[in-house]
Amino acid sequence: MKKLKTLLITLIYLQLSTSTFSQWTSKTIESTFDGNFKKSYTQTNNNGFLFMEEGNIKTDGVYIFKNKQTGDTLLVTQDEHYKNYDSLIKYNTFIEIRQIPNGKKVPFFGLRGSYFCDDFCYIDFVLFVGNEKKIYQLRARKSSDSKYYYFQDIIWTDEFILHFKSASKCSIRVNQDYCDDDYYEFNMSGSTLAYNFITK
Repeated sequence: MKKLKTLLITLIYLQLSTSTFSQWTSKTIESTFDGNFKKSYTQTNNNGFLFMEEGNIKTDGVYIFKNKQTGDTLLVTQDEHYKNYDSLIKYNTFIEIRQIPNGKKVPFFGLRGSYFCDDFCYIDFVLFVGNEKKIYQLRARKSSDSKYYYFQDIIWTDEFILHFKSASKCSIRVNQDYCDDDYYEFNMSGSTLAYNFITK
């Protein structure tokens, strides 16, 4: 009887621990002014967290480039592709891989921090999937209060979604010209449920 009681207490503790340390939290926010909307967010690290809200149908064409030396992936909008194609190919040793079709519903995705300096920046986004590191460089724009960076919706390729859902951990470096770089690390447990909650 004592062993059974100990076992039950252990199982309850493990269940509570799993719930407590699950990284992503999802909820429906009730707003008097904006109506109800869905939001998912991570636990805080270094005074920052990732978040997703309900987004729109993606309409811009997207082109994927890969650095021939490092293998890093760069996502480029249709307009940026038109303006910067020569410099991407000739000077940055990037090769074009493919174009992403339109029409996919994607989350509004961002990073909250204490204070950001640059209006626009490239953020190194590393997803740990199994024993591999999936490296992305994501372009982001700063909010008017300098507390948020918002990622372009073009990041949501099939490949990125797969890695986002499968990742166990995410490491982020915010590359800034006018401030020191910021670093974050998030446990990605629950990312699949969070993504599905936002997009369905």
